[in-house]
Amino acid sequence: GSSRSRSRGGRRRRRRPAGGAAPDDMVAGWLRSISGPHGVLMPYLASVRREFGTLHEIAATVLPEEERTEDHADSILKLVDPLLFEAIDMRLLGHKLLFAKGALGLAASLRPSAPQRPAS
Repeated sequence: GSSRSRSRGGRRRRRRPAGGAAPDDMVAGWLRSISGPHGVLMPYLASVRREFGTLHEIAATVLPEEERTEDHADSILKLVDPLLFEAIDMRLLGHKLLFAKGALGLAASLRPSAPQRPAS
């Protein structure tokens, strides 16, 4: 066997940061995870990658908890910068709701965790 047979298998070389998966792969994985079983948000992947290259940039579109008011309580969409949807040309309400829910979860997971104090 030649060395060519070892290189088969469809693997493509990707640049990866020392810490693991490439940012593009992380964005794709996150979008896939919130897209549901039919991948309804995957057509937006190229736009999301172009406009928001990393998960941290997506999370930055979420209004920080300390800036939220009662005006924000009636819709999850008010918690995400509306320019996000415009930037990726997302028009369907159901898609916006899925994306907003995912972005809120992402922002919460990337936020440094502070010690929780019991409510008094």
